Amino acid sequence: KFWGKHFRKMRSDPANWQNNRLILDFTYHRMTGTPKHWLPWMLNDFFREVAGFDRVLSICCGDGPHELTMLESGKVNFLHAFDISEGALEQARSRFARAGIPEERYRLEIRDANRFDIEGSYDLVVSAGAAHHIEALERVFSRVASLISPDGYFALLEYIGPNRFQWTDRQLELLNEIVAALPGEYLSPGRRPPVARPSVEELMKIDPSEAVRSEDIIPLVGEHFRIIYRSDYNGTLMHPLYPDLNH
Repeated sequence: KFWGKHFRKMRSDPANWQNNRLILDFTYHRMTGTPKHWLPWMLNDFFREVAGFDRVLSICCGDGPHELTMLESGKVNFLHAFDISEGALEQARSRFARAGIPEERYRLEIRDANRFDIEGSYDLVVSAGAAHHIEALERVFSRVASLISPDGYFALLEYIGPNRFQWTDRQLELLNEIVAALPGEYLSPGRRPPVARPSVEELMKIDPSEAVRSEDIIPLVGEHFRIIYRSDYNGTLMHPLYPDLNH
């Protein structure tokens, strides 16, 4: 229920740093070296010599914007996607229907990634912003590695940082120096608070999966996959700072 409501809110929330066009343009350049959204760039530029992907799996698809991009790209024949939230999947189905995507081109189902037991073979597996919500990372990465066809790929777009958003001392030092240096008009009205670590207990009351093992993602990826492209696109300051800014 939380995620069903969350996706409706986050798509238009002005306090979400990923809804700011300037920030998106900067991060896309960091990811791809171009102004293009990372997913079309990946499908059409990075994989330009790949004619298409017959079967694609999307982990924790949420309300489906990335999945719709893949289905409309001309590079994806069939998409299998899952999420733990029934409300989010309903939004994804509506999104696909409005776009006129035939139902035979995709399958959406309710699953818990921590109990990952999907079988079969996929040319491409995509996880966009999902892994930092997964506790059973070893299980998931091991299963994904077994699902990928010999010439297939795993694409991961992810938050990498302290577990449960327990920002490092250096992050907090920099964040508070920035807040102190900014003129008042650049901050949200009436806000010049010290930036602090969120309470783990309060964070878990909202979402017990949030950044549950985010520190472990990169090492575990290296254990299970051969990395052919990696781009660190920043955000470790902007993510906690942006809610305090005058958007």
